[in-house]
Amino acid sequence: MPKETDTARTDLVRLMRHFGVRALVLAGIAAVAGFTTVALALAVAGFALVYAPVRE
Repeated sequence: MPKETDTARTDLVRLMRHFGVRALVLAGIAAVAGFTTVALALAVAGFALVYAPVRE
């Protein structure tokens, strides 16, 4: 049976990646709409959430 901290850690990683993907999708929509500064900020935040290292 997994430890409670392991479960919480994997849930946190899944949640961060989920929000990261949402930020990247919103960045694409903002870029198409012409909001380049917003798109850049969302893209940076999205990549940071998706590729953030998780410490053991």
